[in-house]
Amino acid sequence: MPEYEQEIIKIGVDTGKIRDLELRAHKMLQQESFIKHQIQKQRESFEDMKVEESEKYDKLMLEFDETITEMQMVDKQIEECDLLYKEEFLRTQSSILEATHKVKSLDISIDKLLNSSTAYS
Repeated sequence: MPEYEQEIIKIGVDTGKIRDLELRAHKMLQQESFIKHQIQKQRESFEDMKVEESEKYDKLMLEFDETITEMQMVDKQIEECDLLYKEEFLRTQSSILEATHKVKSLDISIDKLLNSSTAYS
């Protein structure tokens, strides 16, 4: 086989190798493009999730703040009720002391009447 034919065959083989490499490179570029697209979709999905979670967090914090405000209002109402209870207790205690004093005064008056009636008998 003449040398030029060997060179032609070698060029053909090299050309086949180059085409094979070009096909592989093309497939790799397609895969890279697909992977980049998937990564972009995942980023967008992640960003959407971040926004959703942020909105959920904001909503929960608002509910928490509302709950704290309600608890503070309930605490204030409890304090007001406690003050009213103490005032009523003091009034009742004062009334009891006043009634006790009147009963003692009546007892003294009854004792005086009994003593004066036995003194006349």
